[in-house]
Amino acid sequence: ITEKEFLKIKSDWLIKFNDKNLIEEYLIKNQILNLHPELSKYLVDQYLAESDIKKACELFLKNTQVVENEYLAKFNIYCFRTNIFALIFLNFRFLFVYIISLSINIPFMYSVT
Repeated sequence: ITEKEFLKIKSDWLIKFNDKNLIEEYLIKNQILNLHPELSKYLVDQYLAESDIKKACELFLKNTQVVENEYLAKFNIYCFRTNIFALIFLNFRFLFVYIISLSINIPFMYSVT
């Protein structure tokens, strides 16, 4: 049995038993999203089917290697873009609150003593 056949059998076995936590742990601990693109895609699709985009994106945050599979790479870019927009929104929100708090405190700074 070749290594490729063994990986296929292992992926099929993990998919058959549908234990998402076990699949994620296996992929992340071994950093093998690229060796098991079908298993990785299966896990992402399962999270998306449950409308758990955050969990699907977390898989890529825990991965330290460049994603080579086209489908997974595109989803990884989506996650990255979504996270960047969320950070920008939060920064603008905090900046807005800071500016408002300054404008409220300005009249008190010039009080006559």
